[in-house]
Amino acid sequence: MEKIGIVATRSFTERVEIILFEGYETKVKSEEIAFIDNSGEKVFGILRNGKGINDLLNPNSFRPTLSYAKIGGEVPSSREVYSFEFITIGVIENGKIKQNRKIIKPGSPVYLPKENPFDSLKGETYSYLDAYLEGHDEWKILVDSSHLNQHIGIFGTTGAGKSWLARHVLIPFYLKNDYNVLVLDWDGSDYAKYFEYVIPIFSIKLSKESIYEYLLNKTDKFFGSRTLQNVAMKFLLENDFMKYKDANSAFNKFLSYLEENKSKDHKGEDYHFELTKMRLKPEDFDPLIGGKFEISEIIDNLKQNKIAVIDLSEANNESLKLSLFLSVAEELKRRMRKEQKLKIALVIDEAPQYAPFNPSGIQEKVVEELRQLAATGRKHDLSLTLIAQGVAGEIGIHASIRRNLNTNFYGKIHPLDATGQGGAKEMLQPFGINPETLLNLEEGRFYISGNMNIFPVPLLITFKAQNVI
Repeated sequence: MEKIGIVATRSFTERVEIILFEGYETKVKSEEIAFIDNSGEKVFGILRNGKGINDLLNPNSFRPTLSYAKIGGEVPSSREVYSFEFITIGVIENGKIKQNRKIIKPGSPVYLPKENPFDSLKGETYSYLDAYLEGHDEWKILVDSSHLNQHIGIFGTTGAGKSWLARHVLIPFYLKNDYNVLVLDWDGSDYAKYFEYVIPIFSIKLSKESIYEYLLNKTDKFFGSRTLQNVAMKFLLENDFMKYKDANSAFNKFLSYLEENKSKDHKGEDYHFELTKMRLKPEDFDPLIGGKFEISEIIDNLKQNKIAVIDLSEANNESLKLSLFLSVAEELKRRMRKEQKLKIALVIDEAPQYAPFNPSGIQEKVVEELRQLAATGRKHDLSLTLIAQGVAGEIGIHASIRRNLNTNFYGKIHPLDATGQGGAKEMLQPFGINPETLLNLEEGRFYISGNMNIFPVPLLITFKAQNVI
């Protein structure tokens, strides 16, 4: 260990200010783990919010030294003080982190440990991420894997390294803990080209319920016509799109069915005109007729393949992508109703596309399905991982879903998250992490916070890209 300073006056149990010894202002950086010898007890913490003070250079009061500095002269450093805020992690007792409840005495010495002090922590469900504390390549991050089924959020602006974190840290960690992984890749660029078992969306057979939601969204709920809605549902219950050779045949059959089954109240209504007015075209049926893989088959095959990526990029409209999610959710819920232990991690890229802060149309149904999966998935070992540019607001995730994410990784944030209510600022500032820090994080740096983090304060972690599994 290396002695770097002492505790300043006005100390508390949860945080103190430390004064660095001369010369250490060039050696000690923020986010370092340090400990204080508090009357023989080691209190561990993190150094944040460094600052320097030289009273001789106060521009608000006149001093000869200030005038001397103004004309380019050297100012004595005798009254120069450098300090850091020390955010308390706790004390280690019997292999566990315990809350520090003793006042930290002013003047107590402060040290930097030479080795990872947390390697001594013990827990049956503790496991190492393939990531390490910023600035210490050998100090791997220990987390509690028992909280994997309590859902995870990854947040950061474009270029923060969100998909890299998912691919190189979280997905391997899921596999290490006997979870299989199903990824929904919104635009096909972040996951589909890196894994072997990839299923294009057009090769998947959608459930009838999700096809119905797709048609509702395409036609603005059939312009509110209950007759058309009922007939469309009846058609889906009685027909299988797989039997049609092309989209035009399926479209014409659908029109014929509407004509044959229209109610007496709509005897003279031109259904073809109604559908044309709704901009429903034969090509809209293309995605509904080519599917050969059942969702249940894809999930069953996870036992062998371990990782499957559904590539949604071929779909040219959002409603079809969201309909695919509804098919996945329906199958997962069916298995949970049978009290199956799933041991599945569902990774959802571009999560605000599914559950925005203000959902509309088919998104309202998706939000409800996500909420149900999050609420019931815990006891069935279903883990959701939602990836988004922001936490809240226009770039974030719907609040009812966000509340169910009990472990979060925060990378470089969008400016909207630095000011808006409920964003990353509000989540991290109580731990001494300021918006300015979050706005300037380097690529691949994330604060881990929440239940999987065995420490009561967020840690800044990073990782190295490994070979894709």
